[in-house]
Amino acid sequence: NYDNMLLFGDFNADMSDESMEDFCSVYNFKNLISEPTCYKSTTNPSSIDLMLTNRFRSFDNSTTIETGLSDHHKMTLTVLKTYVKKREPIKVNYRNYRSFCQDSSFAC
Repeated sequence: NYDNMLLFGDFNADMSDESMEDFCSVYNFKNLISEPTCYKSTTNPSSIDLMLTNRFRSFDNSTTIETGLSDHHKMTLTVLKTYVKKREPIKVNYRNYRSFCQDSSFAC
């Protein structure tokens, strides 16, 4: 059971498909991407690359960009605008060289 969820990828289903509507209603998901992302047909582009989240107000500036890496898909991106508490740093103890003895046969 998670409070914050983000699913993204090539779902090969449009948000208007009945199966996607049912899936999103069960988990209270909304799609962050409103622009078409797939241009297999230049006359009828589709939005099958989705970013689904149950915390849509936690994201800002969701968009798509053309990267030139794919012949028919755009890359989707978004900005997380909420604060995430950082974990405490891991303290690493190193050897103390003030009492270091180079000759291993003698105890320093």
